[in-house]
Amino acid sequence: MRKRGAIGNMINEMGVALAIFTTTRNPFDYLLFRAHIRKSAMMLPKSGSESRLFLLPGSATLTYMGKRLAFEYNSAALRIVPLALMEIFTYEPYKELKVRGREVVDVGASVGDTAIYFLTRGARKVYCFDRDAYRISVLRRNLKRNRLQKYVKVFQGEFDARKLKLKGSKNSLKVDCEGCEYSLFDPSGAHLDYITSRFSQIVMEFHRGDREIRKALEQRGYRVRSSGNGNGRGILYARKANRRNAVRV
Repeated sequence: MRKRGAIGNMINEMGVALAIFTTTRNPFDYLLFRAHIRKSAMMLPKSGSESRLFLLPGSATLTYMGKRLAFEYNSAALRIVPLALMEIFTYEPYKELKVRGREVVDVGASVGDTAIYFLTRGARKVYCFDRDAYRISVLRRNLKRNRLQKYVKVFQGEFDARKLKLKGSKNSLKVDCEGCEYSLFDPSGAHLDYITSRFSQIVMEFHRGDREIRKALEQRGYRVRSSGNGNGRGILYARKANRRNAVRV
């Protein structure tokens, strides 16, 4: 079992190293920091926005849209967080999601990085769901660090519409929950009718293909597009079409 765990850790470290070389201009600075040879590091993106990520052991800071943001990731289980911050604030996969003045539901909120991203871009309120108790605790501390806790409702566990008090149908939904997206968008499940009646825009990461999710959303009047990496994983964007252009069921 220990040998299998060591192999898994080695594969994970190789994946992180590859991602660093692919996305940053100074990969060796971060790798030396990750190996505890350097006490700090600056991650400089190859492309995207000019958000630079400054790292200290267990914490990271960056400036986005003129605001200085701070994050904690003080755990071996969260060592991937700096890469996630670089992706969210530099390459901005969620930028197309309209959030200014809207309420946003974040399913798979992790340590609060996406919630803070949405609030910085003008979201009125964010509802966060995550199953992991430790990540939820870090999420709460990150909200407090950035003085944003009063704009966020945090729930540990699966998505539960009964906990939401959304008004109207022009809210926004982000989903990145490592596979739970298939139950959320299952036509025979408990969530799809609620989701399609409350959210005009949806962005999600999928992990085993998007065919059934795409079909369910298109049948309910959404325009859908997606991009993937060839192994069943990718990101999907959906926007409610105008009524006259909606797909008839």
